[in-house]
Amino acid sequence: MCTKTEKAAAAEETTLAKNNKDRNFWIVDGQAYDFTKFIDRHPGGNIWFLPSAKRDISVLYYGYHVDPSKLEPLLQKYKVTKDDPDYEFCQVDNLTPALGLP
Repeated sequence: MCTKTEKAAAAEETTLAKNNKDRNFWIVDGQAYDFTKFIDRHPGGNIWFLPSAKRDISVLYYGYHVDPSKLEPLLQKYKVTKDDPDYEFCQVDNLTPALGLP
C-alpha cells in the first residue's frame, strides 16, 4: 500500500514528466529516441542534433548513413520506451513543426 508521501511523489513525477518540454528527443520511423548522451560521440559531429531536436529525422538518418541497418543496435540503446516517465511527451504529436531541415 502506498503512503501519502509515495503517492504525492509519484503524482509529482508524473506532472513533471508531462510538463517536461525541455526534454530532447528525435523521431526515426515513428519511434522516439533520446540521443542526448550520444551527441558528443556522434562520428559525424554534434552540430545538427540540437536544431533537429523534437523533429522527425528519418530523412536525415537514411540520407546520411550508408547502411542504416547497421545502426539498429545503437537505436535500440537510445529508444524512449513506455517505462520512461516522458514517454507520452516524446511522441510524434509533440514534434516541432517542420519548417525546414536543420
